[in-house]
Amino acid sequence: MQLVLLAILLMWSIKASARSPSLAKPNCQAFCGEISIPFPFGIGPGCYSHEWFEIVCNGTFSPPKSFAKSINLEVLNISTENNGIHVNLPITSSGCNGATTSSVHINLESSPFAFSQRNKFTATGCDNLALLSEKSTVIGGCMPLCDQLTRN
Repeated sequence: MQLVLLAILLMWSIKASARSPSLAKPNCQAFCGEISIPFPFGIGPGCYSHEWFEIVCNGTFSPPKSFAKSINLEVLNISTENNGIHVNLPITSSGCNGATTSSVHINLESSPFAFSQRNKFTATGCDNLALLSEKSTVIGGCMPLCDQLTRN
């Protein structure tokens, strides 16, 4: 019984410590914290295919966080299967009751990146209006509608 338990614990510890195979360029950092950095992305000179794909690994966080240098956004995942990079785009607000106005402008015009069809654009709460614009032209938006019962 102890031998079976020991074997199970050994297999579990090997599996827990294993990472997926590296797809990084040879002699380049393959991970930043738990995020795999596959080529054409890379950390450090000579490790990425173009400056758009440079990743900065910030070790002041625990675990370290990766950032796409060209768009200055935190990278949450890089998927070679979906040909995509998942970033942390901050929540923004404008004109809220007594709140400071903030907005984020991401310009991907001359980049190899585009927003995915899988993105979800959402407005929550009553009397809110959320707009998505491109070059000062509104291209989408949403506005939740609430009645008196919903507000309470």
